[in-house]
Amino acid sequence: MITLIATIVLLGVLIFIHELGHYLAARSIGVRVERFSIGYPPRLMAFTSIKDGWEFQFFFYRKNEKGKLEWGPIKTTSITRSGRKGTGTEYCFAIIPFGGYVKVAGIIDESMDATYKHEPYELMSKPKWQQIWFMSAGVIMNTLLAFVIFTGLSYSSGKPIISNEPVINELLPGLPADIAGLRSGDKIKMVEGKNILTWENLTEEIHQRPNQKIDLTYLRDGTTKSISLETTFQINPESGDTLGVIGIYPKYQYYPVSFIESMNMGMGATARGFGMLVLSIRMLVSGQASLKELGGPIFIAQLA
Repeated sequence: MITLIATIVLLGVLIFIHELGHYLAARSIGVRVERFSIGYPPRLMAFTSIKDGWEFQFFFYRKNEKGKLEWGPIKTTSITRSGRKGTGTEYCFAIIPFGGYVKVAGIIDESMDATYKHEPYELMSKPKWQQIWFMSAGVIMNTLLAFVIFTGLSYSSGKPIISNEPVINELLPGLPADIAGLRSGDKIKMVEGKNILTWENLTEEIHQRPNQKIDLTYLRDGTTKSISLETTFQINPESGDTLGVIGIYPKYQYYPVSFIESMNMGMGATARGFGMLVLSIRMLVSGQASLKELGGPIFIAQLA
């Protein structure tokens, strides 16, 4: 339940920021915004910018003139503010949280308008560069959101430095290491008879053995033990290589950074994430990999 609620909240934030980008872009080029909706119909609440104030409406089931239940406004009220011009924009919260949209004048495919009148406030009456600006503004805002989040995380957590000691810090549930019984704190000593001195040695040996049975020697509580397991695989979106993995992560140490350094880290993380997204989509479309086979940004870094 907590995961479901968190997912809804996260989607709501992403959708709001995305649609806010379209809204601000429309206002910046003089396009009339008819509706800014968070969620898909039916509406629960709406407030409209009108001349000399605001109009508020609340929606629920009500009986129509024929005595049948229908969804509609059950209460309408207004706030007066003399001299206010009003934009005519309706801002609403709708009942289905997985979505949202900005309806602007003169955009046929989204607003469902059959035609447009070539009025100066319609999107299709604007120059092509302004139309492109409006269409791309949502993605730009989501990219800025990612930058802000990555920058904030970098500033609060610090710069992660990977411990090169071949000690397991975290195991991914359901992957070979977890199934075989390895634990956090186990120190890998050998892979297939080869001595392991660093985490880099460990990843090199495992990455080159996708879907293969391997023998590991590890140290736990001062006792040397051995185990056999079969690796699985992931595809690296950056290179397209198939890498062997068993589902373990190393230890990290975090060092404080300045705000400028955190901004640089945030910019780098955003650029890498965007690049990997493009490459992943390309690989999925071309059939080079399935969704299950692609790893994420953390996987690319140090997953063994």
